[in-house]
Amino acid sequence: MQARDDDTRYAFPSIDGGELVTRWDMQLRPPDILITNISMLNAMLSRATEERMITLTKEWLESDPRNCFTLVIDELHLQRGTQGTEFAYLLRLLLVKLGLDDPKRHHQLRLLASSASLPNDGEKGQKSIDYLRDAFADFGVERGSTREGWFNAIVSGKVEPVPSDHAALHLPADHGQVLE
Repeated sequence: MQARDDDTRYAFPSIDGGELVTRWDMQLRPPDILITNISMLNAMLSRATEERMITLTKEWLESDPRNCFTLVIDELHLQRGTQGTEFAYLLRLLLVKLGLDDPKRHHQLRLLASSASLPNDGEKGQKSIDYLRDAFADFGVERGSTREGWFNAIVSGKVEPVPSDHAALHLPADHGQVLE
C-alpha cells in the first residue's frame, strides 16, 4: 500500500523552505517570531553565541519601524513567585537588548503567551490580570491600558470534547500499516 499525500507533511520541518530548523539557523538569520519558555530564554540570554542573533534582530527592528518582533512565551502559568520575578527580569533584559524598552518602539513588539491554567473569570480572573500586568508592564497591550484592556487581551480557549471513537486516537501497532 502507498501512503496518501495529505496534511501529514506539515507535521515535519521543511529544510528547503523558510523554516529555521536549528538554533544555528536562527543565529545566522534571526527570526521575527521567537517561541520560548523561561528556561530557554534564560539559556539564550546567558550564551555568548546568541549575542549575534540578538544584535541582528535589534538592527532589523531599527531598520524599519514597521518591522515587528513576536515573542511567544509557553507555559506562562508556571511563572509565579520567585520564578515569576526571574521571568520578568529576563523578559525585560531581552527587551532592553532588542531596544524595545523605548516607548516609541513598543509597537514593534507582539507578546503571546500560552497557559493551560490561568483563570480569566471571577476573583481568580482578577488575580490573573494583576499577574499579567506585573509580568508584562506596558508591553503586550496599549500603553497605559486599564484592567479592562488587559482583560480584553486574553483569548480564552475552550475544551474540545474527546471523540467517542477512541480507536481513532491510536496509531497502528504494525509500522507498515497505512492509516486511512
